[in-house]
Amino acid sequence: MSEYKTVECDSLLHNFDDGLGSVPARRHMNPDGSIGGWVANTAEISSTVYIGKNARVSNRVRVCDDVRICDDVCISDYARISGETRISGDACICGDAYIYGKSCISGNSRISGHARVFGNSRVYGNAQVFCSARVYGEARVYDTAHITGEARISGNARVYGNVHAYGDACICGDADVSGNLHVSGNVQVSKAPVQFSDLAYPVIIFDNCVQVGCEKYSYSEWKSFTEREIKRMDGSKALEFYPVLMDILKPIFDRLND
Repeated sequence: MSEYKTVECDSLLHNFDDGLGSVPARRHMNPDGSIGGWVANTAEISSTVYIGKNARVSNRVRVCDDVRICDDVCISDYARISGETRISGDACICGDAYIYGKSCISGNSRISGHARVFGNSRVYGNAQVFCSARVYGEARVYDTAHITGEARISGNARVYGNVHAYGDACICGDADVSGNLHVSGNVQVSKAPVQFSDLAYPVIIFDNCVQVGCEKYSYSEWKSFTEREIKRMDGSKALEFYPVLMDILKPIFDRLND
């Protein structure tokens, strides 16, 4: 682990557009001798770190090892960056986010809160990872996907489109999750979910549960519900749909159990 170190040079003032006005700062001296971007004097940057001339690092940020920060990247608050992380484009890293390993952050992506991104993972496009979410392994998160709460994205999973993963959702393995899908609660996804959208209620089959509209239960729970319990969900419409649902689910789960 490289020791944090701020390169000595004449201190100036710079406005990082964070509402704090002009603060003591300096241009970072890159390992190749080139003059890098602005770094607040309160930030701790190793001399091994490369910071592009338009990138900005402010507040109490800590960056070490062989990190490269390029283009118009903005890193602020208490974020920590280490390993061989690469950050480029207009990416924003803030809050208590921690990015390490060989992860790459690019595009207009945003990593904030207590989020962690590590391993060989990639976050790009307009994707956002925040709260206490984790993205790791060989996972890819992109487009306008939002990963929040305690959600975990790992393995070779691909999460893109307008997907929102939150709660304790776990997307892993070779899962390919896209579209406008919301993955929440304790849902587990290790492969592409099976979806039926041309019904009275959208039906999505995940690894450990079946979501019908806003209701989410295991297959064994669905098939054991009484008429009264089904009717309580959405009245006579739900009751009318229930046989259709069972006709869809039974052959699928019968094959899985063979």
